[in-house]
Amino acid sequence: MVNNYPNHPNPYIIGSIINEPDKFFGRDSLFRFIKDNLNNREKVILLHGQRRIGKSSVLEQILQKVDQHQFVFVKFDLQSYVHKTLSCLIHDLAKDISDYLVDELDIEEDYITPPSEKELDTDKTRFFNYFLTKINQVLNGKKLVLLLDEFEVLSDDNSPSADQNFFPYLADLIKQQKQLFVIAVVGRNLDDLPTLLKVFGSPPYQEIGLLDEVSTRRLITKPAEGVLIYEPNAIKAIYHLSAGHPYFTQVLCFTLFSRARENQNWRISDQDVEPIVNQAIENAEAGLAWLWDGLPIPEQVVFSAVAEAHKRAISQDQPVPEHPLSFLKRYGVIQTTSLSQAPKRLKHYGFVDDTESRVKVPLVQRWLLKYHPLQQEILALEKLDQDQTNQNYQLATRRYQQGKIQTALLLYQEVLEINPNHFSALLDLAQGYLQANDYRKAVELYRRADKVNPRQNQEGLLPLLNYGDQLIEQQELKKAKQLFEEILDIEPDHKLARQKLEHIKGKIAANQGKIPALTSQTPITPVANTPNPNRLGIGKLAAAAVAMITLVGVGHYKDKVSTPCPTGEQKVFGIRCIAITISRGEHSLFPRIDNIEKIDQENFDEATAAFRNQNYSAAAQNFYQAWEANPNDPELLIYYNNARARQQRFQPFTIAVVVPIDQSQSRAKEILRGVAQAQHQFNNSEGLNGRFLEIAIANDGNDPAQAEKIAQALVKDKSILGVIGHDSSDATKAAIPVYDKAGL
Repeated sequence: MVNNYPNHPNPYIIGSIINEPDKFFGRDSLFRFIKDNLNNREKVILLHGQRRIGKSSVLEQILQKVDQHQFVFVKFDLQSYVHKTLSCLIHDLAKDISDYLVDELDIEEDYITPPSEKELDTDKTRFFNYFLTKINQVLNGKKLVLLLDEFEVLSDDNSPSADQNFFPYLADLIKQQKQLFVIAVVGRNLDDLPTLLKVFGSPPYQEIGLLDEVSTRRLITKPAEGVLIYEPNAIKAIYHLSAGHPYFTQVLCFTLFSRARENQNWRISDQDVEPIVNQAIENAEAGLAWLWDGLPIPEQVVFSAVAEAHKRAISQDQPVPEHPLSFLKRYGVIQTTSLSQAPKRLKHYGFVDDTESRVKVPLVQRWLLKYHPLQQEILALEKLDQDQTNQNYQLATRRYQQGKIQTALLLYQEVLEINPNHFSALLDLAQGYLQANDYRKAVELYRRADKVNPRQNQEGLLPLLNYGDQLIEQQELKKAKQLFEEILDIEPDHKLARQKLEHIKGKIAANQGKIPALTSQTPITPVANTPNPNRLGIGKLAAAAVAMITLVGVGHYKDKVSTPCPTGEQKVFGIRCIAITISRGEHSLFPRIDNIEKIDQENFDEATAAFRNQNYSAAAQNFYQAWEANPNDPELLIYYNNARARQQRFQPFTIAVVVPIDQSQSRAKEILRGVAQAQHQFNNSEGLNGRFLEIAIANDGNDPAQAEKIAQALVKDKSILGVIGHDSSDATKAAIPVYDKAGL
């Protein structure tokens, strides 16, 4: 009968070395392998296994499982000696041997004093000529077996101890000392450890692998025996998730026991297993992170690809998952030497099965899908070969900023020749080809970029859309049609591209006389040429904008500390709270009435919400559609171009335009029409060296007090290059001293 213990301690162990024999299960064949080889006088035995598989626990259990009448076992962990000298390592090893024998054999401490580090610096032979000779006398015929943990950490040629010949030194010890044996565990396949193989030849070795089903069942049931009952289907469910991996089996059982204790339900069915999986993954995070961090980037990417391909195969009822290398091609990844070798390495590590297409431990696959999604991990490939690519990439970026497009293109190409999966260079090269009017190459690169990162590429498609606008304005309709068809190949659901394509098809059909000519939707409905002292000429505004940009230079956005604003006010440029009188696209400064303005209110609301959430791609599309519904509205065109400007590689030039909306909406819109058209022309010409123009609209209501408040807010934003006022009214005069003081 099961006893219910509300405060019973959890008997399962996560991550700690298991010392007690009654808490260690399985590995019987492994211990027979060790016994047989020791009895056959094999001087070196190597054990290998993946991280968290229980290697250190196996070494600890050798003390219990192997006859100690013939052998004395001393455990020594090499992990902390990566950056220490050989003399330090030998001294500490000698001290551990001495301490163990003093404790276990009740020997006087002074009888076997280990050589000091200083003595070993002078003469390293003291360890075996004097110290080990005395140890052999103490052991009286027994053999000393060194259990060396984390053996491979010193196999790196950059290790000082390896440089000072630790492995040859150890090999000489073993040859000279007939009573000395070594059992070492390594975390990698021996093929990856050429230094070990070179020094020790081909010693017997065995993998510390997954537990079989019988041993796993014992690991599940024995620790909680008499407290918790596992139904057979629950055991099967746990074994399915852990695949016999002892660490993950312990994690699952630990989590199940905690839940059972919490609910006071001491019987576990298969229905109880699935609900605790996410919590089990969280409990295993330390071990999983250690496992992941031990893999090089190519193996990490392929590991995620195996998990994703297997998931897709299950969802599509495919019996065999796609191989990870071919699966990666779907994501725009070009195969390199390191990537092509990664599946075999993962198989050698024991992380994937013999087909290289399934993660061995389903719980690990679940973790990979949740915390290391393929779309995210692919981007890490850019970090490869940085010592060879960084200089060229940085130089290419500088040349691009200087307007030396052809030089930049060559440098970006060189980066991609070294690392074809340098995705920043890929996207920059696409934008460079667009700047150089080679849109065929640009589209080809954008198509690959879309596979790598569809969300980023949606924003990157904006230059193609802008180029399409230019082709339409230049009446290059066939080229524009082909371009928008290419965009839709990349992003079939791109609403704006589809609308533009249908518009072009209509114009082409009209030009061919198949249907009556359609009215062209020009960017801004022309304004009557009546004299207006308040109206700014388009050419003058464009010239003023370029001059201001050239003279003032580049502004930088600065992070501000945000504090909540009172009701009815909002943060302006992240600086201060004022009434809603300034906008770059976060909201409208004009009243919006559907049946009067004929505006698509849904698109407009989605646009402002997207702009506030910094989703500038969606904002641009929705502002454009709202503006198409009301092409006389300059505010919409300005916000559309602002959203475009925010998506470019470089921060935009920003100019503020102050208008008297509260006093006269028609007068304010008249001013903004000229501003909007000049901005549209400037941005459609790819701006200045790739930097677009952004307009901040401010409403002073022609009120001196409000104009002064707006001026104070604008001068505190260092990204503002200049301010355009509406006339020499009292409101403008009130603001001038503020601008003058700030040098704006």
